[in-house]
Amino acid sequence: MKTLRSTKNHFGRTLVEGRILVFLLLSTAIWWVSPNKMQAQNLVLDNLTGGTSQHTSCIGTFWTPHEWDIIFPVAFHGSSIDNPILYYRLWSTETSTIVNGGFTTGDDGGFVVTPVNATRVSNFTPPGTNQPDEYYCFDFTGQTLVVPANGILWFRFDGLNGSCSQARRDIGALGTYTTTYQQQNFTRSGGTSFIIFGNDGCSVDNEPPVVSCPPDQSNIPCSDWPGSLAAWTANHPAPVNGVDFENQGGTVTDNCSADVDISVSVVDSDNGGSVCSGPVLVVSRTYTLTDESGNQSVCTQTFTFNQDQGPPVFAEAPGELDITIAVTTQDYCHNQPAYYIIN
Repeated sequence: MKTLRSTKNHFGRTLVEGRILVFLLLSTAIWWVSPNKMQAQNLVLDNLTGGTSQHTSCIGTFWTPHEWDIIFPVAFHGSSIDNPILYYRLWSTETSTIVNGGFTTGDDGGFVVTPVNATRVSNFTPPGTNQPDEYYCFDFTGQTLVVPANGILWFRFDGLNGSCSQARRDIGALGTYTTTYQQQNFTRSGGTSFIIFGNDGCSVDNEPPVVSCPPDQSNIPCSDWPGSLAAWTANHPAPVNGVDFENQGGTVTDNCSADVDISVSVVDSDNGGSVCSGPVLVVSRTYTLTDESGNQSVCTQTFTFNQDQGPPVFAEAPGELDITIAVTTQDYCHNQPAYYIIN
């Protein structure tokens, strides 16, 4: 079973709703030069395309601080994004100065990442778009953004100056992925033009699968023992992935890998016991489950056999005529006949 802190199946789809376009293309890495360094990143959410309307921005005056909600696609709910980078779009003539910003829990809520300084990027066209313009870059490289189960986070920035004669890009309509501005005590509906890049939260995965072995088995008839460990292993095919493992009674969950992508290997051993006499025979099957990042978990299942009780013993019935019939039994431990005395 896969837990969605983050999933690779988030990516490789395009969602178009209304006038807002969201790209999820983490199946293919995109390279571009950020303001400070070369990044290998992926397009997570594009809210630039879909409208041409604009509104007057008063950044640094009425617009300080400025916040808006971000409604992430359903595939990201309860997931995480490593090294997120957000670009906030301006008109090329905008003279506002934005200082810093970060993702928050809600309107005037607490930061869920450490705020970073804003860097202005001129004449920039985000990969995967045809939207050249001025942008402010908020680079959270080294941080992880956890998207809550309801899929909603906010973004807040502070500015220093600006003029209400300056206008920034705004798709200007209620949308699926952003719907509300909060400008100090003033709230209005509308879409904000921004784009988010990042890595799947599994880009650095150090968490092993959580594993529970199939239940132990006991009181196995001695007749089920084929005579050797190799023969027993051949009669009990091992699972090859997490799906097989769960079909055999185990459970496995992983923060990143799907069950089918978790490999399983087994090692069978026994305690040197016997189904005839002496120590009771116990076979141990040790499972090693490995996720796609190489993280491993191990568990062991045991199989305990009953010991043979010897050939059957039959009571003599009373009578005048004794007829002895020898019957050879299927006795693994005692290769001798059993006798039934019929009178």
